[in-house]
Amino acid sequence: MSGHVWWTSPLDHLTHAIGDSTGPGGGTVDTECGRVLDIVKADKSPSGSFCDDCLQKVGAKADDSSRWR
Repeated sequence: MSGHVWWTSPLDHLTHAIGDSTGPGGGTVDTECGRVLDIVKADKSPSGSFCDDCLQKVGAKADDSSRWR
């Protein structure tokens, strides 16, 4: 069963969904909305607003605090 984790981008200050089975590709990961996130610079804590496009793709699972990394 695959889920999602949520990381905050330093570029747009939005919290994006990443598939938890997605491995870093050269230090970057693809978000559910299609953006590329530099995982080294991303914040593991929720901050800012959630990305609307990511929320639409994965549903309203963002409040599941056990999924934060």
